[in-house]
Amino acid sequence: MPSNEELSNRAKSLVTDVQSITQSAKQHVDEYKALATKTYANLQKFLESKGVKSVDEWLAKAQKELTPEEAAKVQKAIKDLQPPQGLAALTEPAEIAKFMAGWYIRAIPLFQTAALTARSWFNNYLAINRLPVVAADGIELTSIASTTELAEAATLIEGDEVATMMVATEAELGSIVAGEAAVAAEVAGVAAAEAACSWNIFLVAAGAVVLAGVYAWQKHRESEDAEKLKGAIAEIATARLYALASEQSILKQTDQKSVLFSLNMALEAGENEVATFFKDHALKIAKDAATAINVNDCYNQLHQQDENNHAMTDADPSYDDMVHRHEAKLREGAPNVQP
Repeated sequence: MPSNEELSNRAKSLVTDVQSITQSAKQHVDEYKALATKTYANLQKFLESKGVKSVDEWLAKAQKELTPEEAAKVQKAIKDLQPPQGLAALTEPAEIAKFMAGWYIRAIPLFQTAALTARSWFNNYLAINRLPVVAADGIELTSIASTTELAEAATLIEGDEVATMMVATEAELGSIVAGEAAVAAEVAGVAAAEAACSWNIFLVAAGAVVLAGVYAWQKHRESEDAEKLKGAIAEIATARLYALASEQSILKQTDQKSVLFSLNMALEAGENEVATFFKDHALKIAKDAATAINVNDCYNQLHQQDENNHAMTDADPSYDDMVHRHEAKLREGAPNVQP
């Protein structure tokens, strides 16, 4: 049976891992934002070559060829793609998402699927921006969102503030992805979009799990009660697993196989490449990005890391236990969606 000192050291080690992973995630999100800005600039050039000044103007021209019923469906989908008020940093991703959907405007069923997929991609940007970033001293906690103007940084003086932030984050993002799921239910044959929606719900819960892990560490780091230390280890180990899954998800949004990277390359190459991108690649890439992360693989990676470091893992939760903890957060954050 591990001693209290061994349990405390294990908890500290797990917190250090969470710090490293979330700091890496922050770097990837900064890369994501830079790529979105570059893609948006190229999109503006593309639109100007079409004689229009904005995505909305381009969509308005295309809608003139639709029946009133088709135009109403398009307008509803476009409205759903608007970012929450006050989140100015999301303007560029939202405009890119509208463009992605608008390309399919002359085939309404496909347009609805594309709009939902684009909304899922956009919500993914919002969700990953809210993954907590744990500071080096393990006391302060900010969110990636604060670095992209999505929220003010939160300095946590007492553990109760972590719990308050966790509840607020779950409620806010849970309502967004639950709304996304409701839209998905209205559209037939949207497997790719539903996969993306599910992944966003996963990310919302992952952020809550990371917050719960930090909260447990704040609350029990000075404890001499072995059971409380074990409980903290269970929370922090779960936080580490889902922080890694989230970090890898963020990386998938900016690598050379991502929607954003591929669209940017097509826009730089010209209209023919843009047409080929949307005809042959766009929806498939979005689906692949949404389902590319295997949490069990993340667990195996961390397990190997622990073995290499000769870590004391006797009190660590099993993989199944960590999955169950995440699913519990998922149900709390998105009550209208089943895991």
